[in-house]
Amino acid sequence: MPEDGPLGSEDLFASDLAEWNTANRLVEELYYEAGEKYSSAVRRCIRCDSDHRANSLEDGEFQKAVYQGVAIQLKENVEFLFD
Repeated sequence: MPEDGPLGSEDLFASDLAEWNTANRLVEELYYEAGEKYSSAVRRCIRCDSDHRANSLEDGEFQKAVYQGVAIQLKENVEFLFD
């Protein structure tokens, strides 16, 4: 959408920002289409929302937060859909 910014721009920062804006906007739509668990996992990835100060994959607490907030949510979603 135009409000997201110039997708495919030669300015890599502007292009990356536009892609992030698009993904961030679509997270809200995802709740209606994919359900809460999947959408919450996606939101945590896009917004880097782990409820931790550190956001380095070298930080054990951050790894745990990502595992619990993303990996487990996606696993439960798959189990619900395919079991």
